[in-house]
Amino acid sequence: MRSWRARVAAARQPTGGVFVRGFTKLDRLHAGDWNTCAVGEQIRRGLVDRAVLRDVRMCHLGMRFHEAVWMSRFLGRFWIRRAEAILEEIENRALDLDWQQAQRSPAPNEAPAAESRDRVFHWCAVARAVDDRSRQALGPAPSLR
Repeated sequence: MRSWRARVAAARQPTGGVFVRGFTKLDRLHAGDWNTCAVGEQIRRGLVDRAVLRDVRMCHLGMRFHEAVWMSRFLGRFWIRRAEAILEEIENRALDLDWQQAQRSPAPNEAPAAESRDRVFHWCAVARAVDDRSRQALGPAPSLR
């Protein structure tokens, strides 16, 4: 699937006259689906997670982008330029949300790993102690003479 950057660039190409190529029917359909729209592309690229769909500003940008792609069929260049500007806003917002999430997440520390390592050492020590006690309980090995 082509990126929305490539689709906008293709839509801006002139057709030989004063007209531009515009978005294809498939582009207009993809712009209206959250999985394939410009916001969905940011999710697929891994810049943001699906929780971004709860972000009011990002949803508003996604709807405006869909409107611009759809209206470009009727008003051409103006709406294609507008779609490109909105796509830039969506990408910037995705970067902002990614940065905010990185600021909220705690720095990784060694406590969970150290705790897990201590737990393993503890169980190894318990197993050795049980093994030692079982050997002592049996007493000396019987001789077969």
